[in-house]
Amino acid sequence: LINLARPIKEDAEVKALIKNYNEQNTLKDVLCEATRQFDGIEALANVMTDALIDRLGVDIALQNLGGVRLGQLPKGKVTKGDVFTLNPFCNNIFIYRMTPADLREMIRRSYQRYSRRAALLPGGMRYIIHTHDGNVKRIDITDLKGKPLQESRTYRVAMNSYISTSYIFPHDGEGEELMEIDTDLLVDYLATQPTITPQPARTAVVEE
Repeated sequence: LINLARPIKEDAEVKALIKNYNEQNTLKDVLCEATRQFDGIEALANVMTDALIDRLGVDIALQNLGGVRLGQLPKGKVTKGDVFTLNPFCNNIFIYRMTPADLREMIRRSYQRYSRRAALLPGGMRYIIHTHDGNVKRIDITDLKGKPLQESRTYRVAMNSYISTSYIFPHDGEGEELMEIDTDLLVDYLATQPTITPQPARTAVVEE
């Protein structure tokens, strides 16, 4: 065990490696520009899920709260280093075929009563969780224009490997594991966008 109460001697070799990593020119590469400051995890998760939809051609994407490691992104230039700070985990991607009923159940299972929110943030759709005394009673799902999803349709849903392995959720058939890395996809996506702008929230919880 390491006694944290005692001073820890710096490892010069490790310190040099960290310094070299932080000074890599590629991390300073500018990918795009934020037209306004991004405030909050959901605003940044929207960019992450939009990237998966754009790069993979799926209908819907999900991002877990804990995988968003920045709470704010200032207005101005967005660099590759910002992306690796936002999402340092470099998870590979899974795609599942899911109905709206499957999605509602997955969101319900991710709902955290103590924080009054679900742990999964969406792209390609919006949801409203209706609760009573803190318990989930109903979940409404629509597309980004407010139109209800088709109940008889099966949608292609992308998520990172953490979500895929951490949640038990209904889906149709076997999931497809891709070798693409979510952080790399986000870098590629931002590099094609001259500017990015915070989008409206895609989730809400209503206590009834």
